[in-house]
Amino acid sequence: MIIRRLIFGILMLPLYHLSGLWRRDPDIWVMGAWYGRRFSDNSKHFFRFVHENTTVRTIWLTREKKVLEEVRSQGCEAVLTYSLKGLLFSLRASCAVVSSGMADVNRYVLKGALLVQLWHGVPLKKIMHDINRSPVSGMTVFLTRILESVCPCERERYHLLLATNEPMRARMAAAFNMPPESVIAGGYPRMDALLNPVAPDLELYQVLKERFRFEKLILYAPTFRDDGDFDPFSEACGWDPSALEELLERTGTLFLINMHFISELDSEAGAADRSGSRIVRLLPGDLPDSTPFLSCVDILITDYSSIFFDYLVMDRPILLAPFDRDLYISKTRGLYDEYDEIAPGPILMRWTDVVAELASVLDGNDTCRERRRQIRGAYVGRVDGRSSERLVTEIRSRLSKRH
Repeated sequence: MIIRRLIFGILMLPLYHLSGLWRRDPDIWVMGAWYGRRFSDNSKHFFRFVHENTTVRTIWLTREKKVLEEVRSQGCEAVLTYSLKGLLFSLRASCAVVSSGMADVNRYVLKGALLVQLWHGVPLKKIMHDINRSPVSGMTVFLTRILESVCPCERERYHLLLATNEPMRARMAAAFNMPPESVIAGGYPRMDALLNPVAPDLELYQVLKERFRFEKLILYAPTFRDDGDFDPFSEACGWDPSALEELLERTGTLFLINMHFISELDSEAGAADRSGSRIVRLLPGDLPDSTPFLSCVDILITDYSSIFFDYLVMDRPILLAPFDRDLYISKTRGLYDEYDEIAPGPILMRWTDVVAELASVLDGNDTCRERRRQIRGAYVGRVDGRSSERLVTEIRSRLSKRH
């Protein structure tokens, strides 16, 4: 994979350097997310804001025809990343916005454009240069360094990086090896969208509500594992769908399972596959953008996913289920903070404990309100619906200094 990227990167070098000579239009911005395969995350919600509230021509870049149709159906402009139109728009764009990495857009023709990284969550797991244990081999790391030194278009270097607040601004600057003045604590567009979701983002909720007629909705959303070698629905984790089903039936609750889309996990979820079950496992693509959907969720269960930072905005119960905690922390990339110190809810190590805690919460016992507010203040800061507005102002200011 790395060798192929190296060869392709070398072949693209002339085009990359030529793209630096192209005259770029300050009123054309290209955006993308998740390697060009999804219409989601901070990029998506910033894209919508710019499209609806400014005169900037915004172009969504994607590799997927399904995403192309989705964006266009919402009245926005989208093109395939490596099509002729995608190439021309990328050459003309003065700004490129991503939320995962440069693979979200066309990295080979953006020399001279302002590169903006919005990222995809408040970092709980260590990211980028802060990862103290690489999930890949030493040879892969070595070849990646060669790739980035030979091919500047393969580097993950940005002119502007977004953080939620001042403490996270310092963390993000260190993780991306960027000067503090290149990082702004403007808040996340996707958290604004959580407070004010639009109809297209809630279509799944309407479908589920009509089908299952539930009173409460629980979302289980664990993060991915770098090695993909973990099944939370195993006997070792105490998975017992019958006990959970009994609680769900008694309380009129739906239990939704949404595995991380880049996870390789393909385990059986037991009762999730039975007809009439109140345990429903979503398929990849059912929920491409989970953040606005959180506005419909009554209880969130997760492990090491930064999704709980987003959900703090709703001030609703959060249960932590890090079933493989010791193994995960000792053998993967590591966490920035002690897990107990940042937990906004009870830490539960088996499904039997989760079911017992759910029963208590569904009966109205929410004992962690103050704890959630403390964590929100430390990691999320203000969410006032104006993060995209602040970001537009910052980008325009930086573009004006370039032209």
